[in-house]
Amino acid sequence: MPLASKVRDLDAPDGRPRRADVAAGRLRDDVVAGSGGVGASVTVAEPTGKLVPAGYDGRFRTSATVLESPAHGPQLCYYVMDSLPPQCEGLDIAGWKWTAVRHESANGTRWGEYTLVGTYDGEAFRLTEPATGPSRLRNPGADHLVTPCPEPEGGWQPVNPDLATDAGLSAAVRRARDVEGSSGVWVDQRIPDDELTEQNANDPKRLVLNVTTVGDPEVMEREIRDVWGGALCVSTAERTMAELRQVQRRVGDIEGVLSSSIDEVSAQVGVTFLVATEELQRELDDRYGAGAVRLFGTLEPID
Repeated sequence: MPLASKVRDLDAPDGRPRRADVAAGRLRDDVVAGSGGVGASVTVAEPTGKLVPAGYDGRFRTSATVLESPAHGPQLCYYVMDSLPPQCEGLDIAGWKWTAVRHESANGTRWGEYTLVGTYDGEAFRLTEPATGPSRLRNPGADHLVTPCPEPEGGWQPVNPDLATDAGLSAAVRRARDVEGSSGVWVDQRIPDDELTEQNANDPKRLVLNVTTVGDPEVMEREIRDVWGGALCVSTAERTMAELRQVQRRVGDIEGVLSSSIDEVSAQVGVTFLVATEELQRELDDRYGAGAVRLFGTLEPID
């Protein structure tokens, strides 16, 4: 079960992240290029963190929606607009046959989710083996919600149960964002999956609030302890949230960007392209510093 689904959303004032988004270690202002901004109902094809070396001429694999409508032929969708029928923006697929796969249809549109293996010549994707699926490639950024602080003797426990509340958690997130040098904020849910219930997943006394800063961790901890009595880990980061937002805005202007987001756990900007190359990763490392930007590609090289 994804961690974001283990906790309920708690609306926070001033446009700050709700609890599920803090739990997922991400920001709500993820940007999908060409989607019209926050709130657009858009699904992006599953990315991979494997980069394409120079001179690569092998096969690619991807898990994505394939869609054909009266407006265009079969396309490997890197954007899907959620509607009925859905709408697609993507890459043409040469030689696609709907008779070979299970699919849905409505109003002259046919679509389905598949795992595809084939070649890409810069204009179209050509299958080298039959489509399978639906299945998803594992997102390399998933399941990394960790607490870097050593576990206290006796385990992670509230230090002031009266402040280990939903209100206290929301106040702590706001306070953390306001402290100079603030970087990431996320929740580490410490309940084993086999013990997880709807009730205890929503219990602030059973989680660890993680906050990172480029400044003095002791200063950050003092600020948060004024409002939060639950388990807390304050650790250091290399970049502030303000710096990460600035990098995100700049990389969004690069031609070919499909989407971008800020990973609060790693203090990185994740950027997705159709094909993510080692060359571009080196250029971004030189421009913004090693580790500031991590590239992902919709098409994964497999040869």
